Amino acid sequence: VEAAGSTTCYDGQYFFDTDHSSGLSGTQSNLLGSTAFSATNLKTAITKMEAYKDDAGVVMGNKATHLMVPSGLRFAAMEVINPNVVAGSTDVTARSLAGTLEIIVNPYLTTAATAANSAWYVLNLGSAVKPFIFQNRIPAEFTQLTSGDDYFERDVVKFGCRARFAFG
Repeated sequence: VEAAGSTTCYDGQYFFDTDHSSGLSGTQSNLLGSTAFSATNLKTAITKMEAYKDDAGVVMGNKATHLMVPSGLRFAAMEVINPNVVAGSTDVTARSLAGTLEIIVNPYLTTAATAANSAWYVLNLGSAVKPFIFQNRIPAEFTQLTSGDDYFERDVVKFGCRARFAFG
């Protein structure tokens, strides 16, 4: 995950970048930079994620479901997300996020010298990734053979289907 800010993706840009665009999506950013973890910054990340558009310019319907943090941010994340911990909080911003995301503590993420500089990620893990793409090049055409010797002499009716498609 941490290399996603320095490894190129299918479009030749880093996975986390400030200027992704595809078709009619417009320029979109999925990078907050070195933003310290806080309730306010978490709300910003969720709002951005849920507003992403597809290549037709239509909102994709992403829903933030999980927050991934390194071990060093475990308790900061719990204070923002866990309703039992947040219940006593006087921070209204934090209380509004109570119970909204599930926390994933990833010990493989690097905890920086200060927790404020550590990486954290908002994820949509609520739906399956669809691994196949169906391309319908020529729609299916069902036909019936209504002439020929078999049709008249043997009372045999033949049917067929013609189509052209691909899976990726």
